[in-house]
Parts: sequence; C-alpha cells; structure tokens
Amino acid sequence: MKNNKGQILIGGIIMIAITAIVGVILLLSSAQNIHPTVNTVDLVNYSVALGALYTETSIPGIGVVGDVVMHNVTSGVVIGAANYTVTDYELVDSTLTATLNVTSATIASQTVNLSYTYQPEGYSTNSGARAVANLIIILFALSIAVVTLTPTLKSKILESIGK
Repeated sequence: MKNNKGQILIGGIIMIAITAIVGVILLLSSAQNIHPTVNTVDLVNYSVALGALYTETSIPGIGVVGDVVMHNVTSGVVIGAANYTVTDYELVDSTLTATLNVTSATIASQTVNLSYTYQPEGYSTNSGARAVANLIIILFALSIAVVTLTPTLKSKILESIGK
C-alpha cells in the first residue's frame, strides 16, 4: 500500500500559497481603486493663470473642502477671499470640476498660487458609502486570512511538522 500523505500535504500547501498570492494581488488592486473614492487631496502652491474679470478658471478637483488660500506669485501676499469665488461641481467641457471666478480687477489676468483641499474625481460625498468601501477592504483581508488558515488547521499540517 502506497502512502500519499506527503503528496497531499505538499498539494495543500501549494493550493494555500496560490490562494494567498491571488488574494493579496486582488486586495492591493481593490484598495488602490477605493483610495480616490474615500480620500481628499491636499494641494499646496498650485500655480494658476487667472482669466479676465468675471471669467471662470477650472482648478483641480470636483469640489473644494474648506477654504482656498490664494497668494500672489511675485509678492507672496495673501489675496483676500472677497476678490474671487469658488464654485464646486461645475460642468466645464463635459468634465465635472471646481471653478475659480475672479471678482476683482486688481487680480484679473495674474498668475497666483492656490492652496486648498479638494475632492478628486470619483470621490464619494456620501459618508456611508465611504465607510462601507473601507469595510469591504477589511473584510476582504479577513476572508483571505480565513481561506488561507482554514485548510491549514483542518489538515493538521502544523502538527505533522512538529509545531
């Protein structure tokens, strides 16, 4: 009678390793795709050429979180918020974006630096959806651990190697 215990043990280890590798690859790619959905982006000293008076200029992001701080490029002086308005979720050339509208002739057609936090394309404004997206990644990681550990514990591999 032939003893196939060693072949079954090696086959189980290979199957567990392949499952873990594929699971981790899928986990990493899923986590990268969820990142822009749940995280805002900080933009510091973004240089933009303003348009003429009352002209909209597209800025990165679909929505601005908090305040936009504008500095004059040449002097570094902070430009007051009364000189411009920011509009979120504007449709410009079939693209959803935030826009900056110059309302003061003193800064029209100048180059300025902007610092602000924005919502990237694909950002979910629903806090429940953001929480569930993060939970999906956590549960995915736990399921990889369960799928990897369950056959190991059931087949008593650890006992057979003396642990």
